[in-house]
Amino acid sequence: MGSGTSLIGSLKARMFLSFTFLIALSLITIQLIEIYGIPFTPYAGRQAAYQEDAFNSLELTADLKKERLINSLAEFRNDVQMFGKNFLLRESVYIMKEELIDIRPSEKLLPSDYRDIRTNNSFYNIKQFLERIKSTYPSYNRVDLLEIKSSTILVSTELTREGTELVDYPDSLITSISPLSPSITMWKLRQTGKTTLTAAYPVVKLGDSPFSLDYLLIVYINTEEIINPMLHTGGGLGNSGEALLINEETKILAPLKHALPDGTLARPFEYQIVAEPARRAVSGEEGIIATKDYRGIEILAAYRYVPIRPGVGWGMVVKRDKSEIFASFRQSEFQMILVGMIFILITVIISTLLADSLSKPLNTLSRTAQLVELGNLDVRADVVGTSETKTLADALNSMLDRFQTWTTELDDQVKKRTTQLNEKNEELEQLVFVTSHDLRSPLVNIQGFSKELESLLKELDASLENEELSPEAREEITRLLKEETPEALGFISTSITKMDALLKGLLRLSRIGKTTLDMGPIDMNYMMREIGKSLEYMIKESGSDLIVKELPPVTGDTPQVNQVFSNLVENALKYKDPEKPGKITVTGVSNGREVVYCIEDNGIGVAPEFQRKVFEIFHRLDPSNSTGDGLGLTIVRKIMDRHKGKVWLESTPGQGSRFYVEFPEV
Repeated sequence: MGSGTSLIGSLKARMFLSFTFLIALSLITIQLIEIYGIPFTPYAGRQAAYQEDAFNSLELTADLKKERLINSLAEFRNDVQMFGKNFLLRESVYIMKEELIDIRPSEKLLPSDYRDIRTNNSFYNIKQFLERIKSTYPSYNRVDLLEIKSSTILVSTELTREGTELVDYPDSLITSISPLSPSITMWKLRQTGKTTLTAAYPVVKLGDSPFSLDYLLIVYINTEEIINPMLHTGGGLGNSGEALLINEETKILAPLKHALPDGTLARPFEYQIVAEPARRAVSGEEGIIATKDYRGIEILAAYRYVPIRPGVGWGMVVKRDKSEIFASFRQSEFQMILVGMIFILITVIISTLLADSLSKPLNTLSRTAQLVELGNLDVRADVVGTSETKTLADALNSMLDRFQTWTTELDDQVKKRTTQLNEKNEELEQLVFVTSHDLRSPLVNIQGFSKELESLLKELDASLENEELSPEAREEITRLLKEETPEALGFISTSITKMDALLKGLLRLSRIGKTTLDMGPIDMNYMMREIGKSLEYMIKESGSDLIVKELPPVTGDTPQVNQVFSNLVENALKYKDPEKPGKITVTGVSNGREVVYCIEDNGIGVAPEFQRKVFEIFHRLDPSNSTGDGLGLTIVRKIMDRHKGKVWLESTPGQGSRFYVEFPEV
């Protein structure tokens, strides 16, 4: 009895420890691999993927805010330039200038002088024009006409400002005023202490040449109504995120969202940001970095450079707290650990119950367990005994079956991942080959024409060494300077432009695969109407008709599906047959399993040998006569791959083409 009890106790302990340890180790390993990936392999885990998505999302938010700010400044600049070039304003200003000569006895305007000015028609016309600007554009809260010589505001939409000096306007901006574009700056008003955004543009007398700087039209925008909401609203910022706008001295131009560590609120043009993203942004760099902000809190920050005028720009920093960004990931990680602990606890309980139910077939089960521990998952326990023992044997066999199933599924998953990796490697090899081939041509042109330019300059230098130049030599020098040299430089510039377009196209293609798909139902009839509106000018200019039949809805990512159909319609317009009016027809049908759309045109068509190549990167039917970077159809194919759909072409040369787009029915 003693020996039997010892054997039972020994086998029970070994089975309990072995089974629990194996399950716990496997579960922990799987969780660690899922979270942190496998070292020295492409699989980086959910944490890396989550961080990459966070980086992409923050950079996209920064790009959108920068683009929105630049567009707003450009619109502001264009408005002010339009106001300054107004015929009535220019004529009235210089009529008033002649009147001022007779009115004021000194360089400065006295209050009595200013009363005389108000009675003139020219002052009334200018006043009405400035008031009309303010009433038409509610975002412009003040408009001034400044006489630069006396620094006096002659006319203003604010009565109390008329006849006063503009003493706190930045002097450096007056020296940089240009007739080509308004000078924009942000500064603090001394009277109110508020920050304002202004654009100044010279009011030039009709027919004056060259440009003379006598009067400035200055338009003011309240940054609290325009700039600040643009920075602190919109998606992608969460609860902790904010956007900072800083000048070339790294001083903030807009209020901060959070208080400083000492509890005070930073004031614009007074508080200087010393963090690394701010320094990089104002120096012209763009990127993303993990660092600490002005509160000393860990953040992710995307920094961008916003050009304002030549040589001067602002820095923009869009940031979010890392704790907020990774909060959901930490929560899911904790839940996984909790589920794992529960699973291990259940395993311990089951192991104990199974070990306690052992009776006669101890040796058989012991040998089976030993073989399993050694890694032989093909072995099965063949036990004849009590119902409890049979249940234990069946449970062990079932567990082994499950392990084998998991192993098989894991092998299939590894094979699938390996296949996908090979496909990506092939795509990368093709991309490297085509890119190196296409980029080589501009480089050769640059090198060749640079040498030609060097040779031309040597010829010119040799000709200039002669003390007396004959008419023929002078004519040759003139030809070299005005014909040969500009032509060579033109070829170099064209090649550089081509290289820039190719690189930007590659960047746009690579970003498509990084963005997260936001799947949802799409009204294709509405989408095609919007596409038709956006391409209306191209359609009319090419003499084509866009016909859209009733289309079934589809499920997908709206921006990317919009890009698919926009690219296909633009492709049809690009390869229109010049001998006949263009006709583009869009149809669609759903069969319950897939939704298939057809974009049909009557253009020049595609030869059979090129129909598969049109979807390859940088491929164009006729590069010498085609515009664009050759990425439109490549982008279409990539988007359809991400939607688990298909795109293919049927075409007859001289008769037209039909592009089919297939989405799976959800």
